Amino acid sequence: MICYTIYIIKKIFIEHLNGTHEVEYKILQEIPENADKNILSSMAELIEDGKKVACILKDSNVIAVVGYKE
Repeated sequence: MICYTIYIIKKIFIEHLNGTHEVEYKILQEIPENADKNILSSMAELIEDGKKVACILKDSNVIAVVGYKE
């Protein structure tokens, strides 16, 4: 199992926003089909805090839920 640090997650997300992200990661700004209860709960908390939400996926598995403000 790979451990994704906050630094790596932030780097992947920022590269996505800049259009330079690695192809192995997919960024979704909607609820993934395979979202479980924990992912949905995390997304709801971030939205309640007034943040936009995105999920980072690798091999169709959610590896991070990211809350951000533009």
